[in-house]
Formats: sequence, structure tokens, C-alpha cells
Amino acid sequence: MDPTKNWAYVDFYYADIHLPETSGIYAVFAARAGRDICIYVGQSINLKNRWSKHERTLACLREGADFIRFQPTQQEHLNEQELKYIHHFEPVLNRAGLG
Repeated sequence: MDPTKNWAYVDFYYADIHLPETSGIYAVFAARAGRDICIYVGQSINLKNRWSKHERTLACLREGADFIRFQPTQQEHLNEQELKYIHHFEPVLNRAGLG
């Protein structure tokens, strides 16, 4: 089961325009063979600003990114929530050694 199904959604190619200026957790997905595959999970105190400068944008594109789901989250809960979703999805672009 995907715990992000009810999160807000933006198209990957327009994320820098449509993400809100709020703190939150985000998950980048690629649609593959009828399934949504999480390829990256991150956090930010300002989702819009973070995504406009994100260093993983090209890597996400290479992995076939289609959309981003995001959940506004209070800043004091960002670390624990990010880890929760990284452990749940085990996204390819959150694996150690990438950089």
C-alpha cells in the first residue's frame, strides 16, 4: 500500500511552479508498467525553493520521473518523516553512495 496516495500531486515538469512555499516531505515517482515507483524521497523547509535548485533533478529524469507527491509537514518532524518514507519505499536515488 502506498501511504502517499492521498498527498497533493504535481507534474514533475511543473514542480518548480506548483509546489507550495511550505515545509514538507516530497516523493518523486515514475509510472512504470501501470505502477507508480518511488524513486526519491526528500524534505524541505520550503518545497518550492528546494525543488527549483534541486541537485537530483537530472537523476530523477534519468529514472523516468513523472510526478511528485508532497505532504506539508511541520519543520520539527521533517527528519523523522523523511526517514519513515525512505525506509518504506527504499527509493533508488536515496541509496548510500549516490552523490
